[in-house]
Amino acid sequence: MWHYYDRRIAYREPGANNVLSYFLGLGASADLDEIEDELDAVRRLLRGLPATMYIDIGCGPTGEFTSQLPGIGCATDQSAAALRQLGRRLPRLPLLRADALRLPIADNSIGRVFMSHLYGLLLPDESAELLAEVRRVAHEIVILDSGRPPGTEREGWQTRSLPDGTSYPIFRRHLDVETLANEIGGDPLFSGQYFVMASAPC
Repeated sequence: MWHYYDRRIAYREPGANNVLSYFLGLGASADLDEIEDELDAVRRLLRGLPATMYIDIGCGPTGEFTSQLPGIGCATDQSAAALRQLGRRLPRLPLLRADALRLPIADNSIGRVFMSHLYGLLLPDESAELLAEVRRVAHEIVILDSGRPPGTEREGWQTRSLPDGTSYPIFRRHLDVETLANEIGGDPLFSGQYFVMASAPC
């Protein structure tokens, strides 16, 4: 999975178009205007969170959500290529290359951990390991992940292909907000067709 996402950076479409391409590729129902409306709502919610020291885990190359987080923080990803792109977009943001399951961060030193479209890619044992690591370092977790528009399977293995012809098996869950909130022991923040978001104390 990590190899696929590292290589995919060179081909990734921006923002709402990326979401549209993904769901249409699954054969699901998707509408660009609806996706953009949900993205705007998610950004407003993020900007409205109380300011704190944060870390964005699995930030990716675009910084579209990282840039909305209030407070002082840093972004981390396992991909050097993602961090290089993000550094060009947000040159003042501190960047850290790290494994999300083994963060080089002191216990209870972060106000908020944020992650987008990472939790739903993990197998159950990996999800549990990630939540344990987040609870070690932070006081709050906010997770944004993929919703489940009509025609989308709840979970399963997908074959993802790159333009060079290589393909990778990727596990993916599509969540409703109640499931996400229950799994992390928290509360819903946003419930959409394409995006769900929940928060929990650590």
